[in-house]
Amino acid sequence: MKRTVFYIKPNEESANLLQSVVNDLAKSCDGPSFSPHLTFYTGKISEDESPGELLRESIKGIEPLLLTPKEIKFEDFFTRSFYLSFELSESLKDLNSKLKGQTKYPADYELNPHLSLAYTSIPVDIRRALAKTIDKFNEPILFDRVGALETPDTVNSYEDIKNSKNIATFSFD
Repeated sequence: MKRTVFYIKPNEESANLLQSVVNDLAKSCDGPSFSPHLTFYTGKISEDESPGELLRESIKGIEPLLLTPKEIKFEDFFTRSFYLSFELSESLKDLNSKLKGQTKYPADYELNPHLSLAYTSIPVDIRRALAKTIDKFNEPILFDRVGALETPDTVNSYEDIKNSKNIATFSFD
C-alpha cells in the first residue's frame, strides 16, 4: 500500500499570491519552495485502488470550496512548521468524508485545515518575526482544484518532499 495525500489548491489569483509568500519564506528560512495546497485526507491506498479515480468520484457534485483563513501558526512538525490555518467548513468535512468512505482501508486522519507557507526548522521566534511581515489573509480563499500526491511513509525533510510524486490533478465539476 502507498501513502497518498489528497489536497485542494487555491484558484489562480490566490495561488499566485500564496506562491510569492512561499517563495519569499523559502529564501528567508533557507527552505524549499513548493506549490501551495491544503491537505484534506492522507492514508494508505491499496495497489488495486486508483487515487485518481477515488478523487474523481469524491468531487462529483461538489462545488469549489470557499475557505476562511484564521491565523498564521507554527509547530515543531516539519510539514506544519509555518502555516496558515483555516476554519473547518462543512464542505471540506464532506469532501474528506466522501473520499475516506471510498477507500478500502480508511485512515484515522484528523482534518485540521492548514496551508503550509514554509517547511523549516528555524527557531520559532524568527518564524514569529517573519509572520509579522506577511500581509494578513482576511478574505476567504477559493479552492478550485484537487490533487493526489504519492509520498514516503513519513515526510520529515526536504528530501522526503522531493521523493513525492504528483499522481492526479482535477478541477471541480
